[in-house]
Amino acid sequence: MEIPENMLKDCHAMWAGSLIVTLLNGETIDASQAMKAIRGTWRTRAKMDIVHRGNNLYVCRFDNMYDKDRVVEFQPWKVLGKLVLMQPFSAEMDPFAFRFDTIPLWMNFKGLHLEHYTPGIVRVIGTTAGEVETVLPEVVVPRSEEGYRARVKVKVFEPLKQGTPAKTLHQGSVWVGFSYHLPRNVYCETCNRLGHEQGICTYSPLEPTDNISSSFSSFFLDYPAGNLFINDVEQ
Repeated sequence: MEIPENMLKDCHAMWAGSLIVTLLNGETIDASQAMKAIRGTWRTRAKMDIVHRGNNLYVCRFDNMYDKDRVVEFQPWKVLGKLVLMQPFSAEMDPFAFRFDTIPLWMNFKGLHLEHYTPGIVRVIGTTAGEVETVLPEVVVPRSEEGYRARVKVKVFEPLKQGTPAKTLHQGSVWVGFSYHLPRNVYCETCNRLGHEQGICTYSPLEPTDNISSSFSSFFLDYPAGNLFINDVEQ
């Protein structure tokens, strides 16, 4: 059937600036339930359309770009106990070609030395965890106990990096630990992976001291990974 081109263009333009969304390990969740839960979690100010495009695959269109920006900025989200993964989307894209393999997380740093206290050096250290998008504060030395924090795109299906040795001028390499900000019950302290809790983990436990020189071993013995590296964030 012939459809007027101007009508197709108008409809195509409607979906510019959308998001395509999936729930991590959410393949068995009913689509209607998921769509309702997404709306209830995001609580947009203006109208938001959600279209089910395949198993555990949803396209979200926002009437108000402020709503979209807020949804993207305040990641990670948890819906029905699952982490929400998202990518930018427009109508010409193939929804089945997307790979949801990263998610942005805020993280803090434990063990920085004074010579590390510049955003540039913190950014370099943060690249151990993933692609660094932002370091705050951007210019000044941190004025709160929280210290520097960075927004980093981490790999969803790999263990979260727990820290890295960092060079100093006079004390050799020191261990800088990473503390991630996450909703509750979406992280496993056994395997350091996202998407499930410790009680249902099917992976072999990771040894914190594996591939770490003996000079850092006492750090892990004194600070168990689950207590040091994960900060729960309510949603």
